[in-house]
Amino acid sequence: MAFVALALGKQTSGTLVYVNTANDAEIVASLIYDGLEGEEFPEDEELADLSEFCEKMIHPKFQLVHLVKRGVAFHYGNMPSLLREEIERLFTSGKIRFLVSTSTLIEGVNLACRTIIIRGPKKGVGRVMSPQDFWNLAGRAGCAIRLIPATESGSIRPSIPVYCGHRIRLIAASLWTTVINLSG
Repeated sequence: MAFVALALGKQTSGTLVYVNTANDAEIVASLIYDGLEGEEFPEDEELADLSEFCEKMIHPKFQLVHLVKRGVAFHYGNMPSLLREEIERLFTSGKIRFLVSTSTLIEGVNLACRTIIIRGPKKGVGRVMSPQDFWNLAGRAGCAIRLIPATESGSIRPSIPVYCGHRIRLIAASLWTTVINLSG
């Protein structure tokens, strides 16, 4: 999932990756952070403030301390609401470019994005996501959306539905071909 997020969102902001657990959110966010190694990130005062807040108020080794410096964050229910709200604000403003989230974004948070990547689609562990929840997530994306369901291993299945703008089309291709076709 991190590879797909990087391939589709590296040159833009507003990439949302939906995962099923808080642990998955932290792991995928860390992989995206690692995938951005070597890129230049100008110092941003608001991201530096968020990093400092996490370090002082949560824990010096909390993952967000370093993730947000590259514009990457995670979002799940068991986080202080003040932190979640600041992450949402910075994602909406484009300063956080990649946000990895659990179902907290289905449950009342109104957050727009450019690209959504969904693993599953499940809601939490072992529960199938309802069509209403799926379209709730899909509705957050702007006209540049690329909604790509991924398998549990993180690779794209052949013949998957991809939501582009206001239509669904079927793509039967390898991951690489899909990424090339959608990013153009």
